[in-house]
Amino acid sequence: MIRDGSSAMTPARKLRPSKKREATAQQTHERIRAGAWQSFVQYGLEGATVSAIVRASGISTGTFYNYYGTKEAVFDRILEDLTQDIRTISAEARARADDLETMLRLSYAALLDYILGLDGARAFIAMNQHHIRSRLYGASGSEGIVQDLRGDIARGMPGHALSSSETDLIARLIISNGIEAVLLLGDDAETDTAKVADLVTGLLIGGIHGMRAE
Repeated sequence: MIRDGSSAMTPARKLRPSKKREATAQQTHERIRAGAWQSFVQYGLEGATVSAIVRASGISTGTFYNYYGTKEAVFDRILEDLTQDIRTISAEARARADDLETMLRLSYAALLDYILGLDGARAFIAMNQHHIRSRLYGASGSEGIVQDLRGDIARGMPGHALSSSETDLIARLIISNGIEAVLLLGDDAETDTAKVADLVTGLLIGGIHGMRAE
């Protein structure tokens, strides 16, 4: 509060958010994540160091700690960003079909194509399988995908009387199969994503079709 010489009190003026400052902060976040990705691809989460991330990012150590604080925080942010992208991509793929089997086939293929299109993705997966698996199951982004799938399951399985818990279980199994398909891609540069999507879909949909219909 600022006194103006009278008994009235004038509120202190607040600075407006700076678009330039916000853009700079966003660029710094992106540089750190890009540098961290390189380090996690090369060394894995356990072998990567903050100093390696700082060097790859081209920032100062102080800046890194101001933005993230730990390498684990950057790793979590990278996975969260990937999960959000996957949620959008898979939902768009499923929207192109009306039956669950086709939805899953399109969704899995889109997921695998997206992951394999990322530079260094195979090495990132190979170096960090345990950490990826432990973080993705139950992550907030994964829960969002569960909610999306619940609606698609109802749409893609007309005539099936599924309880809420059954629908939830199917949604989580769909996600689990997708995660494991990604983690087991291996080093084969010629992966046929459509074939893998068909295999995973066939294994899953066979069990779902065994459920009672009304």
